Amino acid sequence: MNHRRLLTAALPIALLLTITSAACSTACTPDTPDQTEPWNTPWPAAPTAEPEPEPEPNPTLVVATWNMEWLTDQRPDDLPPRTQADLDRLAAYATRLDADLIVFQEVEGEAVAAKVFDPAVYDFAFIDQDNTVQRVGAAWRRGLDVTLNPDLAELQLDGGRLRRGLDLTVRLPGVEVRFLAVHLKSGCFDGPLSPFDTACADLKRQLPIVEGWIDQRAAEHTPAIILGDFNRQLRPGEPFWDDLDDSDPEGSDLQLADAGHRPRCWDSRYPRFIDHIVLNALAAPLLVDGSFDELVYDAADARYSDQLSDHCPLRVAITAPAN
Repeated sequence: MNHRRLLTAALPIALLLTITSAACSTACTPDTPDQTEPWNTPWPAAPTAEPEPEPEPNPTLVVATWNMEWLTDQRPDDLPPRTQADLDRLAAYATRLDADLIVFQEVEGEAVAAKVFDPAVYDFAFIDQDNTVQRVGAAWRRGLDVTLNPDLAELQLDGGRLRRGLDLTVRLPGVEVRFLAVHLKSGCFDGPLSPFDTACADLKRQLPIVEGWIDQRAAEHTPAIILGDFNRQLRPGEPFWDDLDDSDPEGSDLQLADAGHRPRCWDSRYPRFIDHIVLNALAAPLLVDGSFDELVYDAADARYSDQLSDHCPLRVAITAPAN
């Protein structure tokens, strides 16, 4: 066989196959999708909705009452005078109380109140009565919208030495609340309102005056809170409370914020409260559930009990109605 002829004949075929193979390496490769083609681009993520803004919380007002036991330079002989250290100790409790509105009893005036409540934080008002140093007053946080109303002078009983009531209005968003701060006659803490007992007879005369103020607020459809030292152990079944909360007129029903609570002040020295916070039917829905509290003095301060007070402050929180 002539191998040279066969080799010569095979060369064109091999060359052709090489050229064809090289051409197919590019031209004959199956088409693949272009990853940049629009039809092959993943769908964009659906736009997310803007989160709903959180509603603004309704403003809350912390309200307190505190009988400060002869906060005056004219303390009786059986009580030690207060030093600056004593006033600083009271001021520390006032800071801890952290109330927006405090009504107080047995405070001579603004000069001494400002030694306990920071005047850079609080404004002050007192009953217009000069024949006693045991005056009813109030301190409220600066910026709070407060209007002073005429004193409830009838509580003084014939112009005597009993204390008038301090009457003020506080405006919260969407609501005005009327407050009456009281310090009623002492000495008739429980039992019948006997006309044969001077203290009970005076307290019984003050009862319809307070009730009349409550009834006026009901007639005006005004939320109202009466707070302070009632000098009476108020509770259902007790004659003063039953007369005060007689549901007459309509809308004058009352709620006792301290109902169901017992005093813890000075190791529960007293069996029941004589300081109270009372809300009418329109104010009761504003009361924050579980907000009633008694700020007790530290056990380490028991030795200063005469320089502090025989009363511990009480407080609640109320909130403006939801829009």
